[in-house]
Amino acid sequence: ALVGCAAGPVKPFTAAPDRAGMRADEKSVWEASNEQDDAFQNMGADYDDPALTAYIQGIVNKLYPEFRNTIHVHLLRSPVPNAFMMANGSCYVQLGILPLLQDEAQLAIVWGHEGIHFTDRHGFQEHSYAINSAVLGVMVGMVIPIIPVAMAYSSIAGYSVQMESQADHE
Repeated sequence: ALVGCAAGPVKPFTAAPDRAGMRADEKSVWEASNEQDDAFQNMGADYDDPALTAYIQGIVNKLYPEFRNTIHVHLLRSPVPNAFMMANGSCYVQLGILPLLQDEAQLAIVWGHEGIHFTDRHGFQEHSYAINSAVLGVMVGMVIPIIPVAMAYSSIAGYSVQMESQADHE
């Protein structure tokens, strides 16, 4: 049963992905990202500043020209200094990060990091890893009930740290 839980290696995108050729599980992760995009828009979390969005999108397009129509910048009304990438290529910039960045080079470092999460398909990998950890946790939990929660949490947290380090390095 454990062999069925193994998530094989996922090749990075080298060009805009063909969604029609994706596996069903990856398509579902993309659809969940699309639903989150809609939720941000419906709750009024988006910050509408076409000039700022175009400026940041321009930086992303220079960093990832092969993904010009795939990675899309969105601004979020939030004082929290953060940016994050969804599995579908939606790159969210929380406004709180902008005052902390001193120049375009620092912007490029942040967007370069986020772009790696997309190109290396970290959203899909993290989802797959979480599902596999939950399945393994249920199996182990049948024998030792307290272990699955701790094991799943530590596995997912460790995996995210690995992805963040990889994105920093690349």
